[in-house]
Amino acid sequence: MASEYEVFKCFVRGLGPDTDENDLEKEFSSFGNVIDSKIIYDRDTGISRGFGFVTFYDVKSKKDAIMQMNGYEIDGCSISVEEAWPRKRNSSDLVRIFVGVIHARQRLGI
Repeated sequence: MASEYEVFKCFVRGLGPDTDENDLEKEFSSFGNVIDSKIIYDRDTGISRGFGFVTFYDVKSKKDAIMQMNGYEIDGCSISVEEAWPRKRNSSDLVRIFVGVIHARQRLGI
């Protein structure tokens, strides 16, 4: 289930390899209270994948940031900022449970 702040989250792409969470928070905090800033890193290399998320306390801050930060430069890179949408779940996100015992009981009439 999405948190209550999920609706106040921005998706930020075009980030340079040296930009970190502190840089994101610093740049976006002028629009309001930043609850969380997160850069997405490659699991194998640990290198930034060039995008991240900034979560605000309120919707006005999010909208102001989207309008004013889109095209802004951070660490020499022009960024793109848009509203973040919750990820759609697919079948690989589902937890599978083995229920073989249930079938055995049904066959035995238990």
